Amino acid sequence: MYPPKILIVEDVGLIALDIKTMLFSVGFTNIKVAYNGREAIGLSDEYKPDLILMDIILGDGINGIETARRIQKDYPVPIIYITGSTDIETQKEALETSPVSIINKPVHLPELEQAVKSALGLNPGLSLKVI
Repeated sequence: MYPPKILIVEDVGLIALDIKTMLFSVGFTNIKVAYNGREAIGLSDEYKPDLILMDIILGDGINGIETARRIQKDYPVPIIYITGSTDIETQKEALETSPVSIINKPVHLPELEQAVKSALGLNPGLSLKVI
């Protein structure tokens, strides 16, 4: 599983780039981005990620929770939701898919790094950066 494959599912390009840049800064380099649920399902089938960072509100089409359900039906993969939604019902629905974590936007590097390393079974103190 090294380097771990991470799929970011985020409909806002600047946020996706920001998350990808944060992950690169701590040594994760095998990253792909999907901008909607359907693209995420297709990439999951092809890419077989070790972890998915999933926005809940994905604009038009299916939302992140339904996307996660469809992916996990065929391919069990840990999900970290990244969301700006504070709606209790949405959060409850997200929890039904057993995410490893839910991170609220705006995303901050220390929280993201800890959640990703934990989800991948890596030591949070382990540095992946080549010095």
